[in-house]
Amino acid sequence: MGSMAERYRSGVMPYAKMGYWAPDYEPKDTDVIALFRVTPQDGVDPVEAAAAVAGESSTATWTVVWTDRLTACDLYRAKAYRVDPVPGAPAEDWGLVLLGFVVSAIVSFIVVKWLLRYVQTHTFGLFGWYRIALGGVILVFLR
Repeated sequence: MGSMAERYRSGVMPYAKMGYWAPDYEPKDTDVIALFRVTPQDGVDPVEAAAAVAGESSTATWTVVWTDRLTACDLYRAKAYRVDPVPGAPAEDWGLVLLGFVVSAIVSFIVVKWLLRYVQTHTFGLFGWYRIALGGVILVFLR
């Protein structure tokens, strides 16, 4: 990671140098592994993008753990340890992204409008029974 003077020098430090990139890391049986598909912008190093995702996804968690002295943040901090290019990944199709945005906006508007009308004319009884049933199903699967 470098010297202490380099670590705490003013300026912006890349996530990869902050400890979020660990290419030699060997996952343990107790680790929680999360996979992300990241498409960095042109000119952004894929390793730095992966380290940034690890850093931003764990910052609040390890801050609480570290400040409460539950464990050393270096042990708890998320780490990116492997970056694989997506084979044959096409360039982003912004037309499809826009279409997806428009369709999801229309569908969400319709669903919210329906839900508000339903709540105005019905009680929450059905919702309560649904939650009880779902809770029971989850309990069965957790055993």
